[in-house]
Amino acid sequence: MRFPIILFFVCFVFLSAQTEKPDSSSEYSNYYLFNLLNKIDSNYYYSLLDSIKNGTSSDYFKLRLAFTKTGKYEPYGIKVKETYAKIEEAFEAGNFKKGLELAESVLSESFTEIKAQMYAGYACEQLNKEEKAKYHYDNYNNLLNSIYLSGDGKTPETAFIVFTTSEEYIFIYWVNLKFESQSLINKDGFAFDLMKCTDEKTGENFDLHFNITSAINHLQKSFDKL
Repeated sequence: MRFPIILFFVCFVFLSAQTEKPDSSSEYSNYYLFNLLNKIDSNYYYSLLDSIKNGTSSDYFKLRLAFTKTGKYEPYGIKVKETYAKIEEAFEAGNFKKGLELAESVLSESFTEIKAQMYAGYACEQLNKEEKAKYHYDNYNNLLNSIYLSGDGKTPETAFIVFTTSEEYIFIYWVNLKFESQSLINKDGFAFDLMKCTDEKTGENFDLHFNITSAINHLQKSFDKL
């Protein structure tokens, strides 16, 4: 289900943004990522979240990264899918107040849930809560922009870094591409999704690489506990 959302600061033309992209030696390279993971804990997430909420930090990449160290990290979004279905049912029925309450319940557990930020923004827009709508849309775009700035997606070495599978699909939607197929690649101890996409307006094809190592490692740890 797609909603007629007015987005703020969105880059609609894929790979044409003026924002400087990182190179393979940058702070957010694939290889730096896992060294950083070993240096942070869940307390860092909550401290950074407070800083982002009060405007003293804008590092949404590290916020997403740090969330993986909390006990609430669920890379495959199994639990939240049911809530999203209820939100969409509420929207279909015109009950935007209920939809907002449900979206906010997700965000209270996981501020980094991009789809929940989008749903909350849309609900606020329909309820004429303009300032609050902009707040959620800004979070939505800043979270997605942190993915955009993490690589260029052209190769495994410069893959976009994601921490949940839903981030891949909503990112593809955000850059106005249509998902076609997915395949898993393992290289140098990292796991990647190769997502084949199409620009429906031009017919151009794109191969986008996403680093999904955090999600795969989390899944493996879950299996090890069985």
